[in-house]
Amino acid sequence: MSNELMSLIGMAIAIGILMYLAFRGVSILILAPACAAFACIISGVSLSEGLVDAYSAGMGDFVARQFLVFTFGGIFGKLLGDSGAARVIALNIAKIIDKFPENKRKFGVVISMVIVCFVLTMGGVNAYVLIFLSVALSKELFEKYDVNWGLFSCLQLGSSSVTMTVIPGSPSIQNLTPTSYLGTTAMAAPQIGFTCAVIQTCLGVLYIYHAVKRDEKKHLTFMTYGSEIKKTVFELGELPHYSVWYCLIPPVAVLLLLNIAQLPAYICLVCGILLCCIMFRQSLTAPNKSLKDGATNAIVSLLNTAAITAFGTAITVLPGYAYVISAIDHLPGPPIVQIAVVSNIMACMAGSATGGLGLVMQNFAQKWMHMGINPEVIHRISTISCSGLDSLPHNGGLITNLSVTKLTHRQTYWNYFVLTVILPLISCVIACVMATLGFV
Repeated sequence: MSNELMSLIGMAIAIGILMYLAFRGVSILILAPACAAFACIISGVSLSEGLVDAYSAGMGDFVARQFLVFTFGGIFGKLLGDSGAARVIALNIAKIIDKFPENKRKFGVVISMVIVCFVLTMGGVNAYVLIFLSVALSKELFEKYDVNWGLFSCLQLGSSSVTMTVIPGSPSIQNLTPTSYLGTTAMAAPQIGFTCAVIQTCLGVLYIYHAVKRDEKKHLTFMTYGSEIKKTVFELGELPHYSVWYCLIPPVAVLLLLNIAQLPAYICLVCGILLCCIMFRQSLTAPNKSLKDGATNAIVSLLNTAAITAFGTAITVLPGYAYVISAIDHLPGPPIVQIAVVSNIMACMAGSATGGLGLVMQNFAQKWMHMGINPEVIHRISTISCSGLDSLPHNGGLITNLSVTKLTHRQTYWNYFVLTVILPLISCVIACVMATLGFV
């Protein structure tokens, strides 16, 4: 058996073990480097090269690039929560939910937060920033209406499932990555993108309605899975006497600075933190504790995400990776289908839509353009496809989500799987069919 094939088998086993044990709740900080080491040993690559040169370097690079965003994002969300501002915003959203028929209010809670996440992400809020803010807002609503906290994962429909890769014009890093390789814009392939976005959104809303009703029949309540988040986000105190418009100033300021002034995300978050400290100083009874706890929680999430991202980096130095690249290069079938298959495979190997898409663009973009495929079609199909198999249990964004929400794979992964794996794969098929028929 060749070294490349042996390495490929080792990679497949390592990814399989990683997914299975992550689902079983094993710490990713232990699991990811252990699986990377296993793949290196099977591949005949020294641990020095695989773990020190590749894994540690990949983890260090991710921490270096995301440290400020994670830390300030965690503090910002914590201040909104501890000050009571998030509670004021949530309770005003609740007034809208109260207009729903009583038997539809739990569905209204989830959908209202999906809409909030959709607006924020289309406004340019980084997914890693959004998780902290959405937890602070959602916790209040889910607790007030006694919604199963495990349904928080349904917010993926608004925070990543559609806005991250499908809808044209999105400012997400995934939608912008192909532009530098293909010469396209964020609005690439609008016919394909908007059609898939509408279909995926409608299917997602139908699934969320089903999920809410399913959990009601099982008598799942907020405290079924929400006991940990109740302790770690913030404790309810007296509701501060702020208007909802006053409480919206810091998050809106962050949005404007990010999208209008186009300042770096960490600077926008620092401004948001300063506004919170000044505007909510009367209701922040222990500001030092809020700052400390917000940063501590964020660092734990950062390390978990960096650990799984580094696993994808370590994979790239193995002989099996080169074998996969070579095999993919000779896949049979229509080129458009090859784009979809390649993007899914690379995202699965990297455990990241962003990482997988970067590998696809580096290795295949020019080849597909030389084959005469419309760059806009390459852009849209590759971005839609990279958000499918990336979301298996070893996905870095999923690990962050679970870490911040204090949930486990067992409690919430099925919702995540439907909204971020099954639905994007359906969109992927629709996009391939539309491109084959000549739609762009």
